[in-house]
Amino acid sequence: MAAEPTPSQPPQPTPGPIAPAERIATIDILRGVAIFGILVENMLFFGGPISLWQLSEPWWPAPADQFVNAAVHWLEKGKFYALFSFLFGLGMTLQMQRVGASGSRFVRLYVRRMLTLLAIGLAHALLLWWGDILSTFAVLGLLLLLFRRVSDKALLFWAVMLWLGPLMVILTAAGVDELLKLTPLAAMTTQSDVAAQQAALREAAHQSVERYGAGSPGDIFAQRLADLHHAWAGRAFHSSTIFMMFLLGMYAGRRGYLQNPDGYPRLHGYLLRWALPVGLLAHLGYALTLGSDKLLPMVANMVPFTIGLPLLTFGYIAAVVTLARRAPWRKLLAPVAAVGRMSLSNYLLQTVVCTTLFYSYGFGLYGRISPTVGLIPTVLLYAAQVALSNWWLRRFRFGPVEWLWRSVTYAKWQPLRHPAA
Repeated sequence: MAAEPTPSQPPQPTPGPIAPAERIATIDILRGVAIFGILVENMLFFGGPISLWQLSEPWWPAPADQFVNAAVHWLEKGKFYALFSFLFGLGMTLQMQRVGASGSRFVRLYVRRMLTLLAIGLAHALLLWWGDILSTFAVLGLLLLLFRRVSDKALLFWAVMLWLGPLMVILTAAGVDELLKLTPLAAMTTQSDVAAQQAALREAAHQSVERYGAGSPGDIFAQRLADLHHAWAGRAFHSSTIFMMFLLGMYAGRRGYLQNPDGYPRLHGYLLRWALPVGLLAHLGYALTLGSDKLLPMVANMVPFTIGLPLLTFGYIAAVVTLARRAPWRKLLAPVAAVGRMSLSNYLLQTVVCTTLFYSYGFGLYGRISPTVGLIPTVLLYAAQVALSNWWLRRFRFGPVEWLWRSVTYAKWQPLRHPAA
């Protein structure tokens, strides 16, 4: 008797980079917008000390510079890193949908992808700029594997916990600090401690200007290591926000909010009407209390920042998605999508250009360009990136760093040029 035929298995998705024709334009536009927002924020720290905004006496006291500083903190600071974090989590969902989340194949590819990103990030941090975010994304991205099979409700639960957790820490620390201030010894030493701290910060800022702006490569490397230590210490606190946005990005990817934006007009309208104005109001409070030495300065600054960050970020997302659904704006925003397709290359290119502009091995303008004047190279550099990205992608399938990243991830050199017509 003949054996029964074995039921055929459904074809498994072939692992490999997403083809250009399969990319989602709205997501690439959002990445391109995020790259601009990140550049606006980073320009302050490419050209100035890490302790710049901790100083009670402004480094640039001119009213125009103070206005630009407040505007950047109100509209920019943290929001576009949060947007990039959201898109990172959403990207993981898209990868799982392509490769399959249940098997070892996805895990193997994803771990290799994150380890490669970690290597790129560490090289960026140690050799170019202390403000690297890639290494943080890579480490937290590995932790994200633990959440790939949890339910949608669990993703939202943990996102809310990561949102509220820092608020509890801030409020508790502020309460303890106020109780300690009631002691007689604290009353005697507080003013002198603040003065000493400000003197140390200003001395560190001047040392940073001397080393980055006029120092040798060894001086620059030593200063970069010192700044990296402070940056990573601060990043440990902000990692909860980054991971929260990772989880919300995963959730949005599962629900198809950005893959099919036309299917959720009510959601985007709600975010525009409520999340955007509430986020703007909360972060206006944050910007206006910068440098406050009044009661509970930590609460005055960080509580509205923490509350408003996801709200304002999702308000921005809704605004971009709403505009991209309209034909005139979609045409206007289309060139920005090329920047998003090459977001990793463009992020690193910003560092190369800006450190050359500010550091001693280039033009040595560190500490000399005010926030107002710094808007000029910001706009010029981004405009150049839009033009360069579109030129490059007409000839090649990926950005240069994206090509290297994908080649290592898939353990195979990926074709870089477009196939001949």
